[in-house]
Formats: sequence, structure tokens, C-alpha cells
Amino acid sequence: MPNQAPAKIQLKDYRPYPYSILQTNLSFELDKKRTIVKSKLEFALNKNDEVPEYVSLDGENLELIELKLNGRLLDTTEYTYSNDTLRFPPPSDKFSFEATVAISPEANKALSGLYLSGESLCTQCEAEGFRRITFFPDRPDVMSRFFVRLEANKDTYPILLANGNPIASGTIGENHFAEWNDPWPKPSYLFAIVAGNLLNKSADFKTLSGKNVKLNIYVESVDIDRIDYAMDALIRSMKWDEDVFGREYDLDVFNVVGVRDFNAGAMENKGLNIFNSALLVADSQTATDFDFANIERVIAHEYFHNWSGNRVTCRDWFQLSLKEGLTVFRDQEFSADQRSRAVQRIHDVIQLRARQFAEDAGPNAHSVRPHEYASIDNFYTSTIYEKGAEVIRVAQNILGESNFNKGAIKYFETNDGKAATIEDWLEALRSSSNDPLDGIEKWYSQAGTPILDVKTDLVENTYSIKLAQNTPPTNNQPVKEWVPIPLDMAFFNKNGEKMVLDFEGTHIDSIHLNLSTEETLIEFEGIDEKPVLSILRGFTAPVKLISDHTNEELAILAAHDDDTFVRWESLQTIARKELLIGAYAVKNNMEFSTSKILMNCYNNVFDIAQNDYAYAALLLQLPATNDLIQASNDAYPENIFAARELLATSIYEQNKDKISKFIADYKFDAEYSPDAKSAGLRSYAAACFYLLSFDDSSSELLEYFKSANNMTDKMSLLFALARKGDDAWSQALNIFYNDWKSNNLVLDKYFSNQAASASGNPVKRLKDLLVHPDFVLTNPNRVRSVLASFAVNNPVGFNSADGSGYETIVNELIKLDGINPMVAARVATAFERVVKIEPQRRSIAKQHLERLLRENISKQMQEIVSSINKSI
Repeated sequence: MPNQAPAKIQLKDYRPYPYSILQTNLSFELDKKRTIVKSKLEFALNKNDEVPEYVSLDGENLELIELKLNGRLLDTTEYTYSNDTLRFPPPSDKFSFEATVAISPEANKALSGLYLSGESLCTQCEAEGFRRITFFPDRPDVMSRFFVRLEANKDTYPILLANGNPIASGTIGENHFAEWNDPWPKPSYLFAIVAGNLLNKSADFKTLSGKNVKLNIYVESVDIDRIDYAMDALIRSMKWDEDVFGREYDLDVFNVVGVRDFNAGAMENKGLNIFNSALLVADSQTATDFDFANIERVIAHEYFHNWSGNRVTCRDWFQLSLKEGLTVFRDQEFSADQRSRAVQRIHDVIQLRARQFAEDAGPNAHSVRPHEYASIDNFYTSTIYEKGAEVIRVAQNILGESNFNKGAIKYFETNDGKAATIEDWLEALRSSSNDPLDGIEKWYSQAGTPILDVKTDLVENTYSIKLAQNTPPTNNQPVKEWVPIPLDMAFFNKNGEKMVLDFEGTHIDSIHLNLSTEETLIEFEGIDEKPVLSILRGFTAPVKLISDHTNEELAILAAHDDDTFVRWESLQTIARKELLIGAYAVKNNMEFSTSKILMNCYNNVFDIAQNDYAYAALLLQLPATNDLIQASNDAYPENIFAARELLATSIYEQNKDKISKFIADYKFDAEYSPDAKSAGLRSYAAACFYLLSFDDSSSELLEYFKSANNMTDKMSLLFALARKGDDAWSQALNIFYNDWKSNNLVLDKYFSNQAASASGNPVKRLKDLLVHPDFVLTNPNRVRSVLASFAVNNPVGFNSADGSGYETIVNELIKLDGINPMVAARVATAFERVVKIEPQRRSIAKQHLERLLRENISKQMQEIVSSINKSI
């Protein structure tokens, strides 16, 4: 019998916790097998609250040793501990509560709470991991000041770290201790400790007000020479937040620790950020340009949380995007300032469409502020993060940058030390401008991606633009309302020159409009030539654009538009149209050839590439197979993939001389630098390597692989070789493995390269990887490099016609869910995309999902899979 659907927690049922925790004192006797945790909490009844019948505290998998109230030992008749909840009657409106419990870090394979990573002890408490450490009201609106004492064997754990400032340390026989005090109130999800045999590099930072802060990054000894870039990114992040938002760091020390086993990317614990080593450790030999950019972004993201998440936290988990969406917006702005704003914006849009648009169109679509959840772990989604950031950008585009920044600063200042809501955020923004931001709440409450339909016409010298918006129904939300959409538009003639139009008595070549109705009509008088409309410039809102542009008009924009996003998007739009036609042709054994218009667009890129290599690389990036699946109904992924192969072949054949010349001139032995300009050149080289893979021979690519002197070029060439999947790829893989088999972070690249390749027999290759001696289900990075790379990045293999891709992934999910439910549930979201696949394969996928639901699976997995299964 299938599992019962897990109970849902509702936003409407939110009630404040009746008590404040004025002070939390924690003492740890650290040991990997059995750690003793002693806690003392000072309770005070909140003003206007009545003394409740029971005090309820969260506690999961805790071995209870003793409890005390006001110093008095409780016997078992004075409390209950069941279903992960401790309950006891309060003695008064103010009292102290003490607990002594034991936990086993070594046995904690879910990596939530206190666990063992390698030989280090570390914590992950967001969202609900602190309850695995000791009893506490484990919710974000209960904030407390924490004092922490750590004691451990000084040889095994010479480094002892916690939140806040270090205040004391010493030696006790074979053990030593360290005491830390955090003066800033925080919720339990921001608590952190680390104990291990780690090395560190330090730097000093002087804040805006002249305060000296000691910065430390701790890693395993093997990684100590690969953290300089992370330190540099941290210093730049701290300076940027002071310059742009006036936010200054507020402790004497800032510690960052890298660990090998981590369920996510990193965690913003107050003063003690804990990172997945993959997002901290880098040099030219082990990391790609993508890795360097990611490290820069994530370092900034977690540091920015010091204010947008820590000093101002979220009242409840329904407000999660208040901290995550805002912080993503801030890290995107930081990256844009550090690199190329135009390229960064397009990268942001690519990620949004690949992940969030698919999420909005799938069975687990939810609003930026969900109204219910069964497991909060399942709501660390692209909707919360990336769409949340885009909604904040909508507000910025309506208010203007100056007013937006004033509102953000007011939000930080008025909510400092508080657990805030989205309403608090919007109130601060509205106070900075006369614009009321009417309707913006609907961006937070409605699921789904709005569709903006644009129709233009020229009749008797009157040029009209008709704009209409609608949001398709989503699960549990059949009816949608209009949302505010800021739009920037400009006008071009058939020669690609900007046109000046008369609008309400003013001559303009561009217009800004805040669309605040379902339909809007704009008219221009005295127009002799129909303009080519450039719209959604800068991608000012997370919408899907449907326009009546012809391919000829799109080609004009692709060649001449001065808005880099519209220029890129115009080329992508022509390519998407033709690739979908091509996929249909392949399916029906019809001839397919790309149009002269599209080929001219691509050919032009090679002629202008030297002006901006990074941007040219983006222009050459074909629409992804997954994106084309989302634009289809009853898709056959192998046909879409084949159409992409035909287009890439045409691009190569028409430009092989330019590609060959660039590669021949490319300096494979050039000294590596991670700066944006150098990375842009390498990204263009990667596009050329990929196109070179459409040549008959692979030997040239293999020789380039052998001569490449940095990981970026090596992985670009390995990707190109993987497309062909021949003996040259096998040789390159063997070289790569022998060079890096002792480095787990680099070895993840070896696994992901193979799992994502559509060449040959992808499912057989996946099965071989699953029995590889270096594959383990207990390490999230390795799981993501194989299972997620296959399920998400290999739509041809995952959606194999015989269902073997689905079967293999479900078999692994059953095992993984028993080890790490959080990671298993995230891999399972790949099945959301199956709703766009042709019916026979959907039916096979449904059979395997129903098989999964019959297992004794976690509530995280149950919530994700049951909703997907209902929609297939």
C-alpha cells in the first residue's frame, strides 16, 4: 500500500512562539562516536502572552540523559518525549531549562545536525537540524544569544570553532577547550560548530568605521594552497556591501571552513560560514572558470547573508525567499560589478529558464511565498532563490536603483535584530519612493510564469503596440491575476538604426513602462515605416515573451540591437523556432536544413567575436535540449537532440576556417588568470572546441586535451570529446582519471562528464559508473556528479525510450533516500520534466514512480514524488 501523504504545514496557521529565549549556553564534549551536549536555556514569557499549558521543544534522535527546570532534576513523570517533541508544564513565566543529551555524529549520514565529514566534526542546522543536537524551539522566529564551550581531544581536534567571538581557551590533560560568545541574537538554524585537524590562511580587513576584523579560511591540509581566490573574493564582497548597501561586518573575526561532505553549497552561520569544499577550493589545475566564478558568487552570497538573513532573519520558513531571494539578487549584482554586467544578466536568465521556468511549468510549481509545505527541505528551490531574486529586481526596475537602495537600507535598519516578513520588506521599499508598487504582492503569492503577448501593427501612419499578460493555471491555483511588469522598449528601422518616435509630444527612441493591467495599448502617430520593436530589454521581469516578430525582424535585432540581452534573445528565438521544426522533421523522416537567416546570424558572431569573446560564446550557445523540451508537448528528446546536432554541424561547416584559425592561434600554454577577460577568451575557445567536434576526426581534440595547461581548457575539450564518444574520449578519460584519481573534487568532474554525455549507450554507462570503485552514495557531491548529472543534464539518456533511465534512477533513489533524504528528494525533482515527454514514456515513468511510492520513503521524497506522479 502506498505511503500516506505527509501532513502539510500551513502559512495561515502561523502563531508566534509564546516564549523568548534570552540566553542559550551550550557545552559540547566532542567525540565522533558519542558527543555529550549540555544546554541551558533562559525562558521569558512574551508580553501579552498567557502561560501555556505545556512548553514544547523540538528534539530528533536524541539520547536523553537528564532534564532540569530551575536547577531541579525532573523525573520521567514530569515530561513527555515522543514524536520528536519534548513537552513539560512551565513552572512560571520566567525559568531556566537544562538538558543533557548524547548524539552520534558518526552515525549521522543525513548530514543534518552534528555530523562527521572526513575526520572533522561540523554542523548543518538549516532548516531544522538544530533539533538533532539538543532540545530547542527550532524555528526561525525564536532568536537567542549563544555562549558555546567546546571540549575535545587536542590531537584529534586541534581547531575548535563556533559562532561569534573567541573569549577563552585552554588545556585540560589530553583535551583542550575553546569558548565562544555571539553577542547578536540569532535563530537556531544559524548555529554552527566545527572541530577538526585543519589549516588556515588569514587576512585582515578594516571596516568602514575603522574596526579591524580577522578573516580566516580553514581547510584540510591538502587544500591549503588553493584558497587564495576565496579569500580575495571575501575581501571584495565585504568592501562591496559597504559601498553599495552601507552594511558593515559586526564581529571581531569571520571564519570560513571547507568540508567535503555537505548537502548544499554553503551555509551562512553567523561568523562561521561552512562551505562545501567544491565551492571554496580552486587553482588553475583543479578548477574551471565556472568554478572560480561560482566560488566568487557563493562567497559573496554567504557573506551578504550577514545582513540579509542573519541580522535580519525570516519570521517563518514561508518567508524563506525574503532572505534567499534578496541575497541572490545581491550576489548577482556583485558578480555583475566584478565581471561583465551584460554577460552576467544573460547567465542569470539562462539559469532561471533552465530551472525555475521548468519548475513553474511542472507539478511542484509553487509561489515565491508558498502557502503550505510538508518538508521545508523541499522548498530550497529555484523559485525561492532565482525567481525570488527576479521579483526583487522587478521592484528595483519599477522604483529605480537609487530609491530601491534607499528602501533596502531602511529595511536593514528598521528590522535589525528581528525576524521579518515580506510585508516588512515591501513596506521599507514603499517608504523610499512615491511609487506604491501596486500589485507586487501577487508576484509572491502566485505560482507560474506570466506570459507577455506582444502584437504590433502599422495602420495609416499609426504604429500600435498591444500588450497582454496572462499566467497559465498551476496545481491548486487555477485562476491568476495580473502582476506588475516593468518594461523597457526601443525601436529600430530595417537597417538596424535606432528610430526616434513621437510619444505624447515627446521625441523618444526608447520608453519605460510599468505594465499594471491585463492589457495595454500604446500608439504612435506619424509613422512612415513600421519599427522593429526591441522589448523586455535587460530582461526586466521573469516572464515568457510571445511576440509577432518575423525571423527577419529578429535577425535585425540580433545584428544591431544595443541591448545585449535582446540581441542574444533574438538569436535564441530564431534558433528555438527552427530547432523545434527540425525535431518534427527528424521524427517524421523529413529533410531539415537551417535557414539562411539563422546561419547569417551565427556566421556574424565569428566576425565580431574579438570585440567581446565572453558575449560571443553566449551567442554561439545553442538552445539547450531541456529548454526545447519545455517548449514542446509530447517531446521526443532524441529528435530535439538530433536537430541540435544538425544545426551545430551547419555552423561548423560554414565557419570551419574561422574556427580552425582561432584554435591554431590559441595559446594553450598561456599563463592562467581567472579574471573576466581571460575567462571570456576561454569560453569562446570552448565554443570552438565543441564545434570542432563535428569534424570527422577526434585526434586533433585529443592532442589539444593533452597540451592544455589548465582545468578550464581540459574540461572544455573533454566535453567536446564526450559529444563524439569515440576512442579519443576514452583515451582522454583514462588520462584524466590517472592524473586526478586522488583528488575527489576533480574526480567529480570525471564522473559528471560521463553521466551527462548522450553519446553511445548513456544508461549502460550510468550503470557502469554506479559500480565504479570511486562512486559512493554517502557523499552528496559524488551523488550529484552521477545521478543528478544524468537525470538533469542528459535528457536523452534519462528519457530513454525503453524506460531504463527512469528505472535506474529510481533504483538508486530508493537506496539514497535511506541514507540522505534531502539529497534524494532533490535528485527526484528531475522527474518533474517528464510531464513534457511523449505519452508512452510518461506512462513508464509513472510506473517507476509508483514503485518508489510503495517503498518506505521519507516525507521529503513522498512530498516531491506524489505530486509528480499525480501530474504524469
